[in-house]
Amino acid sequence: KSGSESSVLLEEVTVTEYVNERPPYNPSRTKRIDITHTKLDLRLNWDEQSVIGTAWITFNPYYYTTQIIELDAKKMDIRSVSREMGGVSIPLEYVYDGRYLAIDLARPFKRTESTEITIEYVAHPNKAESPNDKGLYFINADRQDKYKPQQIWTQGETESNSHWFPCFDSPNERMTTEIFLHVDSNFTTLSNGTLEYSLIEENGMRMDYWVMNEPHAPYLVMLGIGEFAVVEDSWGEISVNYYVEEDQKEYARKLWGHSPAMIEFFSNKLGVPYPWPSYNQMVARDYISGAMENTTAVIYSTRVYGDFRELIDDPQDDIIAHELFHQWFGDYVTCESWANLPLNESFAVYGEYLWREHRDGRDAADSYFDRELRSYLRESNSGRNKNLIRHDYGSPGEMFDAHSYAKGGRILHMLRYYLGDEAFFDGLQMYLEEHAHSAAEIHDLRLIYEELTGEDLNWFFNQWFLDKGHPILDIKYDWIDSTFTAVMTVRQEQSEDAAPLYKLPIVVEMYLGSTSFKEYVQIEKREERFEFPLPEKPLAINFDAEKILVCEKTDYHTDEEWMTLFVLGKRYMDRREAFDALIVSEDSILRSQLIIAALHDKNYRIILSAIPHIDQLDGPLYEEVRELVFSYSHDHENPRVREAALKASHEEFENNEIGFYQHSLNDSSYKVASAALLIVHELDEVTASHEMERIGYEVGGALKYTMSGLRAKNGATEDMSFFVDLLGSAYSSDKSKYLGVFATYLMSGTDEVLVDGSAPIFEMAEKGHTWRLRYYAMQNLEKLLLEMNERSKKSDGYYKEQWDAAIANHEKRMNDIKESETSENLRTRYGLSN
Repeated sequence: KSGSESSVLLEEVTVTEYVNERPPYNPSRTKRIDITHTKLDLRLNWDEQSVIGTAWITFNPYYYTTQIIELDAKKMDIRSVSREMGGVSIPLEYVYDGRYLAIDLARPFKRTESTEITIEYVAHPNKAESPNDKGLYFINADRQDKYKPQQIWTQGETESNSHWFPCFDSPNERMTTEIFLHVDSNFTTLSNGTLEYSLIEENGMRMDYWVMNEPHAPYLVMLGIGEFAVVEDSWGEISVNYYVEEDQKEYARKLWGHSPAMIEFFSNKLGVPYPWPSYNQMVARDYISGAMENTTAVIYSTRVYGDFRELIDDPQDDIIAHELFHQWFGDYVTCESWANLPLNESFAVYGEYLWREHRDGRDAADSYFDRELRSYLRESNSGRNKNLIRHDYGSPGEMFDAHSYAKGGRILHMLRYYLGDEAFFDGLQMYLEEHAHSAAEIHDLRLIYEELTGEDLNWFFNQWFLDKGHPILDIKYDWIDSTFTAVMTVRQEQSEDAAPLYKLPIVVEMYLGSTSFKEYVQIEKREERFEFPLPEKPLAINFDAEKILVCEKTDYHTDEEWMTLFVLGKRYMDRREAFDALIVSEDSILRSQLIIAALHDKNYRIILSAIPHIDQLDGPLYEEVRELVFSYSHDHENPRVREAALKASHEEFENNEIGFYQHSLNDSSYKVASAALLIVHELDEVTASHEMERIGYEVGGALKYTMSGLRAKNGATEDMSFFVDLLGSAYSSDKSKYLGVFATYLMSGTDEVLVDGSAPIFEMAEKGHTWRLRYYAMQNLEKLLLEMNERSKKSDGYYKEQWDAAIANHEKRMNDIKESETSENLRTRYGLSN
């Protein structure tokens, strides 16, 4: 105040330094040039496991005049870089640091000018920093594994193809390709597009010429080389071929035979016919992923292999539909950055749902999507709660999780039901047509739907695609008798830090005897009350009657209301939720009614849920169910129900009639036959042994595993070669479980078998093609060590000294393998990581 002085004593404050740092952000990669075409001439050196290549890359500056260009080229020897000028090839100056190849074009180029450079190089994919990042893989290159064929295959996602050819290794690039591939004449090859011709060369090798005239992303370029049988199929004039090893040829149509029908269905559903010139599918040995949607040429791991009976137990339509749907979503239109990966993977998951819905009906499709929701919720509730579209990942591989797959697929399902089928699929057609052969981000999808429907959809995309979490809902019901009004109160319980307040448009259905009323409501506030005038008190109110929400919820229904929802609800999840709530009810009569109804359900998953609770029944109901379960054991159409019923027949109803189970040894399902064999073995080991001799070991799947497991417990010395062959010949996808069988055999055998037979497990602990397989091998070596120690305790004198030496040698070999391990995942588990 003027003319006076005053002072104020402030509380002590602490001042900390503010560091102005932006959070991590991974943008779409900046394009300085636009590669329009790549031509490759490739020779494969098996001894060096290298690629001797020449690349002709055609491009023009993306916008700005450019003289220096940069390409991704990892761990290569660059022999020369040149460009044709005036009909003469001139060398170009370049700088190479082992990852990026910077080339001086000798003069500036405008964006209207196109040019081609030639790069001669040798690629060394085995020098990649990570075994999952090689891009190109030589399988059994030294021919030392007698159980495994020689193969070469590629895996480009996310940015690994630059380990075998120079490129702009980013999903927002598109180019046409042609590949001259020089191979031994006994090999079959596969690449993108069509095989234009093959020529026998003077040295006896063959040159295959593959051409892809439609542009696609660099990570989708592929090679597959090996001794494959090709089973031909078609969709109209488009070839649809299946590449398998010769002994799997007869099963190829059982595995992939629905492919033409899937192509037809997706083409019609999307309004965009299959957009490529061919569609081929191949199975590769030691593949590092489940499958990969390379344009026109999908690669699968050996997990999809199986004979007719295995494919009854484990049909592969889900993964086949997933990879096929990628040909539209991921290949035809590609995410422009890995942050937008759900534009690829969420759609592929939804492709699985759409095919199931088309083939088996919505009930079956919904039961599948229930698993997807559970998968996402497990990940989210384990502390990994993230935005669906996220630019702050540490590495692109982090994007491949249950958010991008499971949650994203469920979000598309919600969008479908909010917009309606016609608008949803019309929007997908517009999206595909407007962004064909280009890259897209999530806002491109939003803008399509806004243009189509006239509605601002930022609210939907913001809360589901661009934010994390999900609603956690508390739902209560009441009835006001004086006004004949049903009341539903919904509270959003999620914390503000975990997720926003959601806008949730849903259908509520109220059941009144033989009729029902539907109301469309929209939840927007932390807590809301909805009133529904009705002619009488409803038997139950069904919140989210279409069961589309991605959420966790607590529904406060009475037991009688839950039973109403089980009986009258139209969706699988009505019955699933009602069963889970009622099976713990204190009302034994209601529980019994529930179990009986569930055992007669149309969905096998509901039946499987009910079978373990049969012991809650008594009296006439118990006897009624006994006969039903016995009939299910042999006659139910679903093999998983037959398997569960067989086990219940023995464990719950104590049916020990051995002939009853011998009947199922000939079941079309290996899983059913396996369950039957285990019961026969428990009842009479001699009969089981005779049956195993009758069946023989040329079976597969669960039955082969069970038979070998039972045989392993005998520990017969003369069986050593059988178990060595069993483990050696197992596909990589099965080796982990047969490691356990082999270890059981060794631990059941003589001292000599135990000590001298572990070489195959040690070899796998050292050389297994994945860190997980090496880890499983090491775990089994630990089991063997424990068994050796136990036997050592029972020995004395000279034999104790022998055991001590054997144990010391076993421990040393294990420690040597651990010390030489390069995988950080394993080094951490072994306590060796820095």
